[in-house]
Amino acid sequence: MTDQFSRKDRDRIRAASFEAASKNRLKDKQISIGVQLPKEIRDARKPLYDVMRRAQENGQRAKFNGPTLYINGSPYKATMDHQ
Repeated sequence: MTDQFSRKDRDRIRAASFEAASKNRLKDKQISIGVQLPKEIRDARKPLYDVMRRAQENGQRAKFNGPTLYINGSPYKATMDHQ
């Protein structure tokens, strides 16, 4: 289920979701609150999810910051053998 809120409401709801009592209640009900990223960022990340999973399986730290994938703190640059 997806609901949309105004920016003001969204910020208030997200801040409340980080409070200990709310966090546990939401976790028990298996509810998460997140921000939907712009389509450009989602599209840029899509081909990198497999690279991220492989890096994590090999014990490396992998995370996204915006559209960029970072592996062990360095931005990932696609090479021909990883595409």
